[in-house]
Amino acid sequence: MSGKDLFLRVECYVSLRRALGYVVTSEEKLLKDFVCFVEAQMVTGPIRTQIALDWACMPSPGRGLAGQTSRLKVVRGFLSHLQAAMPETEVPGPGMLAKVRRPKPYLYSRQQIETLIATASLLRPNGSLHPHTFAALIGLIASTGLRVSEAIRLTVRDIHLDGEPSHLEVLHTKFRKSRLVPLHSTTADQLRLYAQERKRLHYDGLSARSWVHFCFAVYKVF
Repeated sequence: MSGKDLFLRVECYVSLRRALGYVVTSEEKLLKDFVCFVEAQMVTGPIRTQIALDWACMPSPGRGLAGQTSRLKVVRGFLSHLQAAMPETEVPGPGMLAKVRRPKPYLYSRQQIETLIATASLLRPNGSLHPHTFAALIGLIASTGLRVSEAIRLTVRDIHLDGEPSHLEVLHTKFRKSRLVPLHSTTADQLRLYAQERKRLHYDGLSARSWVHFCFAVYKVF
């Protein structure tokens, strides 16, 4: 099969996945890269398992075993689709790469979290919103379990402190899912204090898009 034919097969596969509701932007990019790899190997016959493994395990800075496993999973789906039309296509079996073991998470103690918040409150410049932002952000993440990116993307409209109970709307996060996150009364109180500081320092009228100021600086710290 020529590279042109493979690209067409990829387009059909991606279109099918998209029609089923999947987000396939990164998947499409990877599969097109796979086709380029197959072309570079001058493969003229059916695609074999070794080709898929060689592509998935290509050395790249910052790509570990988890990345290789993810790439192989993507190409396995495509090759299964291709095999329906071309039975001689080989599909790598499950377990061909070692399972990825996630590192054991580090859990901060209450004392460590309190120290982080207290230290954040001392950040400069004095009299600015900066220290209040870091303290509020750390406290919110610690009390709710939000991902850092989720907390930073919150807008003023997503924070419902007057609700029963007070809660957050976390929209279009991992796998494009949304959820409601209830807030403990002490967390809601701290967010109210942060909102007051934001208003006192005249940041409340600047933008409703983000509830945190200096969000780019915050993201770089984490």
